[in-house]
Amino acid sequence: MFNRFLDQQQKTLERLGNDKQQQQQRHQQEQHRYDSLKFYVDSMASGASGNALVHQNRLAMRHQLNQLLDQQADELLLAGKELEARQRALLAQFGKVKGLELLVQRRQQQDQQRQRRQEQGQVDDWLNGAGRRG
Repeated sequence: MFNRFLDQQQKTLERLGNDKQQQQQRHQQEQHRYDSLKFYVDSMASGASGNALVHQNRLAMRHQLNQLLDQQADELLLAGKELEARQRALLAQFGKVKGLELLVQRRQQQDQQRQRRQEQGQVDDWLNGAGRRG
């Protein structure tokens, strides 16, 4: 009974591990996007131009990139929070599985001890019976 439940919990642990790995990849992608946008925003700061229209377009583009950068920062923060939540769920499930493994191990040890005592009792009974006959 416990073995079947343990198997289910181990499968859940594996699934949570896969989910965490996927979330970690998503977080890395969001970080890469943030870094790329930050690079473009920073590169827009340099380069002076004598033309007012070019300067105005550059400011408008920089404003849009800053808005995108803010949105990407929010996405990165959200991906980080989701990653933390998946990590906590994974650790909780790991604790559950380890507890169940210890329980199953203790039950097996108790069964083995019970079996040994039973066998020893049978041997003792046999020896006591043989001693009375002899």
